[in-house]
Amino acid sequence: MPALHYSSAQEQKAFDELAPLTFDSQFRLLFIGSPGADPSLQAGYARQLKEFITQLSPKVDKAKGAQKKIKLIHKEVHNTFLKKYVLVNHFADIFSKGEYNCVSATALYAFVLQQLDIPYTIQETPTHVFLIAYPASERIALESTDPQVGYMVFDARFKTQYVAQLRKTKLISEQDYQTKGVEKLFDEMYFNNQDISLKELIALQYYNDGLYLMDEEKWESSLQQFEKGYALYPSERGGFLVFNSILLAKEKKTYADAAYIDYLIKLANIDGLDNYHDQLKGEFTLFTDDQLSNKGQTAYYDKMYHKLLGSLSDTVLVEEISYIYNFEKGRTAMSAGQFTEGLKWIEKAYQLKPEATNSMGLLLSCIGQRLNTIYSLDEKTSFMEDYLKKYPALENNNILYSQLLQFYLARFGQAYELDQEKKGIQYRQIFEQAYQRKKGGTEGYILDNALLGRCYSVAAVYYFRRGQTAQARQLLDKGLEVDPNNYELLQRKQIIR
Repeated sequence: MPALHYSSAQEQKAFDELAPLTFDSQFRLLFIGSPGADPSLQAGYARQLKEFITQLSPKVDKAKGAQKKIKLIHKEVHNTFLKKYVLVNHFADIFSKGEYNCVSATALYAFVLQQLDIPYTIQETPTHVFLIAYPASERIALESTDPQVGYMVFDARFKTQYVAQLRKTKLISEQDYQTKGVEKLFDEMYFNNQDISLKELIALQYYNDGLYLMDEEKWESSLQQFEKGYALYPSERGGFLVFNSILLAKEKKTYADAAYIDYLIKLANIDGLDNYHDQLKGEFTLFTDDQLSNKGQTAYYDKMYHKLLGSLSDTVLVEEISYIYNFEKGRTAMSAGQFTEGLKWIEKAYQLKPEATNSMGLLLSCIGQRLNTIYSLDEKTSFMEDYLKKYPALENNNILYSQLLQFYLARFGQAYELDQEKKGIQYRQIFEQAYQRKKGGTEGYILDNALLGRCYSVAAVYYFRRGQTAQARQLLDKGLEVDPNNYELLQRKQIIR
């Protein structure tokens, strides 16, 4: 997770000193983590609670049986601390106002039972959180409120979004989606029905506060609370709260705002939520379109890309983001006529995803454009050979491979025109071997018939003029093996007898 945003130095200290989990460390974080609480009062209230428990302890010891003990604790706690139920509430409100909800009151009961050495578990349901005393035997529920109220109730919009996300990522089946409905699926998937610890109950206070802030459309503040809750209690549903609040908070930022990338970094580092890759790739693509393609903010775009990439730990995501970056850098350079620069970026994209049709297509286009800037036939040939050697799969592209064959063919004919017989023989053999070498046969080659006819004819005439008629006819036959209907070669064969 990215660095947490604390409301005060005291809250950060409480987070840092939470381990080991003790009465004091957990009380401190619950109290200081309550928005609006005065940190200077925390120690005094902790002493007040300890003194209450000390006075309560002998009474509990005298009570006979688990039920009487819990009944006594419930009565004393309510009479002393819990004066008024309030839905939007935090732990510190118990001590300053006597106000509580099921999360804050359950935390209070947990502290009391913990100090009295009474075993307990904390359980969470779709609309409530409560404590069970003596979970291995009597299993006595310690209800702080009416179980139908007191815990954060998620609205229909939130439930629909949550279930839709699970459906999209195939964490629920289409059949379950159609038969069970949103309400039932939300309850089944959002709450795992496992016992939670006091530390995780502290996280629920942060999660609840984040939801209160979402109701007020304070997206950035809600995200900060969710992140703290997630740090204490990482889970799939906690990850979804962080995920959803990131999407809402980033809507307030433009692509030119550096904070936009900070949100993407947060999105990329939600450990408890799988299948966020598509969302992140989509966001980065939109950022790329705006800053690189449309506005040409290359330096800023590069800086933000490296900032994002440096924060990623998932190797698959690193590859995906790198591919988008290199592909779009190459495409932008090509659009500006910078073919050498474009080729550099497109090669990197192709190396990341050689199977991708768009990277192959752009690489071929870039190679073609680059060839147009090279005038020497030898340099063109070397350039093409280097790329086919570097990327053997390119040989399977008939257009590109045909281009190389034509370079060989042209060098063969050019050598004979310049009376360079040895080079002519060498280049002809290279052409013919390359023509036959490609896996899958020669069907589909795109050769210039006129060039082929002229090159073999030039070579044949070279030998015919030197009285080597048989050699001349042999060359014409070689050319006709490649192109049996080549008009010029057929005409030459009629002449050279």
